[in-house]
Amino acid sequence: MMASLSTKIYQYKTVIIILLCTTLALLLAIYVPNLIATRKDINYIKIQNLDFYADRHTRDKGIENIAQMVLGTYVLKNNKNIKLSSVKDVKIRDGSFVQTGKNNTFSVSLLVDIPTIKQTYRLEYFWGEKNRAAGAALVYCPKESELIYEKFDCIDSNIDAYGDHDPIFGVTPVYKMENGFNISAERKSEKEIVVTVTIKSVDNIEFEAVKSLANEYLTDNGINLQDYTMRYVQYLK
Repeated sequence: MMASLSTKIYQYKTVIIILLCTTLALLLAIYVPNLIATRKDINYIKIQNLDFYADRHTRDKGIENIAQMVLGTYVLKNNKNIKLSSVKDVKIRDGSFVQTGKNNTFSVSLLVDIPTIKQTYRLEYFWGEKNRAAGAALVYCPKESELIYEKFDCIDSNIDAYGDHDPIFGVTPVYKMENGFNISAERKSEKEIVVTVTIKSVDNIEFEAVKSLANEYLTDNGINLQDYTMRYVQYLK
């Protein structure tokens, strides 16, 4: 008799648990997509041709979604009176999508053009296959050479972080590995900006030659090298 009663109690508890789990699953199915949609309506902007480029490389759709949300955030900061849901022509500029990867860590840099608002942005994002929590996305204002629309008073990740209008951020990052070098800049403190020049070379003679080309690029664009901490890194062919 006691065994039978215990069995019935167990069965009753099991049914209750199943009903609760089913109810929870239904609630999640109904409300979570709506919450995500609401979140996207606030600051998500879709890059229409991202799949076309990303499918050719290693990709992480999670960080790609974050990158599009960060992009949307800065589009809103630069355009106070628009709704992102009405901007449906965000596209990667042909030839601008660059992905690099080393030690299971990947980074992507690309330009997006937005005809609706006549603006261009550089979007960069990175992630690690073994540590995806370390991923991040940044948005930069276009350099003069990247503009196809009229120049605008642009807010980006650098300006948000430091109120930065330093001229180095107007001419970097530079991706000219076909010429032997890449250049990036990072503010380390209020008084120090580190400029990193990555040089592709096989020996010291080639290293120095490419270094001169990179320095010439910077000085031709109005950069005084003495104002920065210059760091030169060799990338072996």
